[in-house]
Amino acid sequence: MEFKEFGDIRNPKIMLIHGMATTWDTCYKATINELKNDFYIIVPILDGHNPDEQSEFCSIQEVAQKIEQYVLENYNGKLHAASGFSMGGTILIEILANQKLQVNRVILDAAYCAPLGIFSKICTKFLATQIAKIKENKPFHIALRKVMEYGKFDEVALRKAFYSSISHKTILNCFAQLLNYQIPKNLRSVKADITYWYGSNESYAAKSARNLKKVLPNLSIRSFHRYGHGELITKYPKHCVAEMKRLIL
Repeated sequence: MEFKEFGDIRNPKIMLIHGMATTWDTCYKATINELKNDFYIIVPILDGHNPDEQSEFCSIQEVAQKIEQYVLENYNGKLHAASGFSMGGTILIEILANQKLQVNRVILDAAYCAPLGIFSKICTKFLATQIAKIKENKPFHIALRKVMEYGKFDEVALRKAFYSSISHKTILNCFAQLLNYQIPKNLRSVKADITYWYGSNESYAAKSARNLKKVLPNLSIRSFHRYGHGELITKYPKHCVAEMKRLIL
């Protein structure tokens, strides 16, 4: 796993973990440019999402361990803040639950933690097949379009943000992990100041927020009116950074 770093190392350390099937710069370039004067930013490039290396995404737990090891070895296991978008947020939940790192403030942006149970396998296969069609610039199945309409996903933005070199195996592994992810019980004892963000049009993220609230009664939840999945960070980065600074400064 490769890590990108930006800013003055003397500033407070912030980690940004990107989402599934996109790249670190597509997800965070604008955010980094807005934050790097005030913070030192650490960005892991997730396995299976790096054009400069051959790798596959295997599991949330494996990626979490690699990130923990890097921060322990290079920054004494301490971060001022961390933010994870989508699958990156789920990875961050795993890191918090492991309690190997000291993280003071956390933003979970539409992190997935609402397992589908017996429907997870069929949904994994269907979604992986459909998402792979982006690589071939083919139209989506009508069922997926209905899901996207319900969740207010922007198809144009999704296709633009998509990492075209991602393998089918990585896509399958990501969905299999996300759609089965159970919130670790020891997350209850985490002391960090945690905020969950999601767009008001995201039903799955809203359910994830409710699930987390049961484990973390002090969790702060912020819903952004009429936003869909990822719209805050990709379409309105200045608004995103303003909200982020309000929480981490």
